[in-house]
Amino acid sequence: MSAKADVQRYADMLKKAGSDTEKFAALLMVTKLVNAADCGEEERKQLFDAIGFKYLLRMLGSPAPPGCPPELFRSIALTILSCFSQDESVSGSPAMAEAVPLICDVLREASGDEEQLVMLSDGYQCLEAAARAGGPGRAALLAPAPVTLLVDVICSTLCGAEAAWRLLRRLLRAERAAVWRGRPELFTRLMRSLTMDLQLEETEQRWTLCADLRVALLSAPEPLPESEPDQWRRPLLDALLTMLTSRLTAQQRGPVLLLTAAVVEVLGVRHTALEPDRQRQLVMVYTNLFCIEIRMGLEDRTLAQAVKHSELLTSSFLVLEKMFEMLIGESPIEFDAKQRQQLIVAMRGACGAVITFLTAVMKEDAPELSRTQTMFIYSCIRVALAWLAETMFIYSCIRVALAWLAEVGQGSGQVRGHSVQTMFIYSCIRVALAWLAEVGQGSGQVRGHSVQTMFIYSCIRVALAWLAEETAYPDEVLHLVPFLLRMCTETFEMRRQQSAAAAAAEVPDLLRMLLPALCHLTADDRARYVLLMLDCDQTLIEYFHHRWELAAPLLSEPRPAAQLDDPPAEPVQALITVCGCLMNIVVMEADRVTASSEFLSLQRFLVQQLAGVDGSHLVLRSNLTVLGLLLLHRHAAAARQHQTELVRFAQAAVRFLWDAHNVDDSLNQQSVVVATRYRGVWDDLKELWFLGLQVLSQLAAEVDWLTEFILDSGWVTEIVRMFGSVRFGYAEESVIKAFEGFLVSLARASPAALEAVKAADGEKVCRTHRMRELAALVKK
Repeated sequence: MSAKADVQRYADMLKKAGSDTEKFAALLMVTKLVNAADCGEEERKQLFDAIGFKYLLRMLGSPAPPGCPPELFRSIALTILSCFSQDESVSGSPAMAEAVPLICDVLREASGDEEQLVMLSDGYQCLEAAARAGGPGRAALLAPAPVTLLVDVICSTLCGAEAAWRLLRRLLRAERAAVWRGRPELFTRLMRSLTMDLQLEETEQRWTLCADLRVALLSAPEPLPESEPDQWRRPLLDALLTMLTSRLTAQQRGPVLLLTAAVVEVLGVRHTALEPDRQRQLVMVYTNLFCIEIRMGLEDRTLAQAVKHSELLTSSFLVLEKMFEMLIGESPIEFDAKQRQQLIVAMRGACGAVITFLTAVMKEDAPELSRTQTMFIYSCIRVALAWLAETMFIYSCIRVALAWLAEVGQGSGQVRGHSVQTMFIYSCIRVALAWLAEVGQGSGQVRGHSVQTMFIYSCIRVALAWLAEETAYPDEVLHLVPFLLRMCTETFEMRRQQSAAAAAAEVPDLLRMLLPALCHLTADDRARYVLLMLDCDQTLIEYFHHRWELAAPLLSEPRPAAQLDDPPAEPVQALITVCGCLMNIVVMEADRVTASSEFLSLQRFLVQQLAGVDGSHLVLRSNLTVLGLLLLHRHAAAARQHQTELVRFAQAAVRFLWDAHNVDDSLNQQSVVVATRYRGVWDDLKELWFLGLQVLSQLAAEVDWLTEFILDSGWVTEIVRMFGSVRFGYAEESVIKAFEGFLVSLARASPAALEAVKAADGEKVCRTHRMRELAALVKK
């Protein structure tokens, strides 16, 4: 009889069964039928529909029929379900979400019984199929009970531990930190168990444990759950140091280095769980090994050969970048001179290999590339922009490059003030940067995509990181700016067109990464000229409005008192940085801004929206206020209109400038000091305060009602009285000069302002604090 006929016969029997007991009797032949070679997809579906998912769920969750052992009853249910779980229609079914907790209950009971290995195998096979299919089944596996079961089985080495770890590993790779959501203590327990195994293991299994630990570590919840260093951090670092300082074969070196890179990615390079000497030893050892790995993987290698080892090489690049960050950061590890020199020599050698490799790759025929590689290109540009943002070296270097370009344009063609070594570095990187720029030529789209291009850009990422630490950028950076801006704008447009979640998952916000660098570039005349030729100001205004929409829910809510001195949340910080870029353009490009309808619209937007930003967002409100004042100054005709919104904006501006200094917050109330509320963020506000006071002075001289408003507020009298209450030398000279300039401007614009200064005993204050310019007006 054919399989099709057998399937039909048993399917009819199952459908005609009058009770669960009768259906149970017909199940015994199902597994044999399903596993037959000639049982196709259609026949499998026919059988499963005849059995019914609900019946299997009842078998898993209900008592066994009289005379049938419970273990056998549930075992048959699991066997049947495991036979069909490989079909996506079954593993991806919503009913699988109901089956997961029932299967977990069975596995928990059976995990201590070695005689239940078949049932355990079938149960884990069902769960792994659900994890592989995704959807409701995988979501059910992320519930507390299944994850707790898996960790219990693995850490207690119960029956089925290997299958449990295989399933948990799949979940960790797919869902990362989501596995531990709400239960970070399970992550700590798993890491403690795996680390202990790594310390005790002396066979070849140790290298498998390295791979397992890497998977677990890369799924770490953020922030990392607090735990004592002895629980797993110190043992893990000790084990790594032991392995890295032993003789490793090529097959053993890979797993250990990949685990080390994961440790650096999650824990950083400051391994405070170790004693300082062992900390330095560990960092020295693995940095040298990663540098060697880079040279071995790239030197005299073609692109196709290097890509075969891309996982290990990309991990090596990550560690190298972390080391650059540490070495140029504010609190580097304290190496002695010899150790530091060894590190720098090793990293220079590795980066030299990267640059040489890129030079060789450029000469190869570029393959057609696809979407995956475009995404990698984005991630590499993102890292390059991060380095541009973080390192002030870059700004000075770009200035040198722009100066060089200007000289070339005048016919000299020479770069002044550079050593032979610097010019050699320029020549090494020039080809790589030219290749990168060439990718962006033409239509403005990145050409093609492949694993090879992804790998190339990860190499460029390290090269840029090295230049950030090493010396200046060559002139090719200027040629690269249009490409970078175009790519950033492209990703911005893509993110705007997608939902926030989809955009965050697929397209990096490269424009956000570019913003800190733009703060420096827009302050430089030559760089700003290039940017404005590309309409960078319009892009920034559009991005400002986009970011405002994202941050809006936060802006009307007060910040917790304990967080007022902390850095702003990321959406708010992005707005602050955009304001900085726009202020540079407004200050330096008066004609362009005055003629721009986009800047006029932005000015109106700021005037309308400032009042809705809670005062606890002090840094953002200050940036918005000063940017608004600058724009009002550029569009003075709009400021002359005595509108209610403008009055409210002026009130907020005066309040920001007024509240910044007082005498009450000083010791013994004898000095003019920064107000307590401002003190924690004064580094971010100081320049804004001086600029805002200057712009308000200029506006008041042009807008009659604004001068009257300031006088009516009583601020002029309060300024004079504040300085009158302290002796000479008890106020910063820069603050005195700023307020003197403000009062002089008001006094020249309004006789009433001059009288207000005199009435507050201004002549005496001028003598005490040597305000000569104001004194000349007061004496008239």
